[in-house]
Amino acid sequence: MTEKIRFEIPDWVDEDDFEKYFKDNIDEYTDALDQSANSHDDRSQVDEITLESIDLYPDSVTVYYNVEISAYHGCRDVNYAETDERDVTGSREGRVFIFDKHVYPAPRTPFEEF
Repeated sequence: MTEKIRFEIPDWVDEDDFEKYFKDNIDEYTDALDQSANSHDDRSQVDEITLESIDLYPDSVTVYYNVEISAYHGCRDVNYAETDERDVTGSREGRVFIFDKHVYPAPRTPFEEF
């Protein structure tokens, strides 16, 4: 069974301000977001996660966010930075939003990749 992340918006927040509240309180539901860097580069790291927008519906929500990823390979003096656009969808019950906790795939051995 998948663990759930429950995010509730207080009564004092007007519905027109839900997106701002989502942006200001991203720490409360980050476990629902894919926060991984480049899985094919063990030196890559996540620098920042920013919420871009949300789509609110009567019974669901979709959160669109960007993950800033970078890596530095000192021995080759090569570095890169990129932005990965991602989204997560959850259910909505009034002011309560429920997301599945993001589950990262288990690392595979070289034998499993063939």
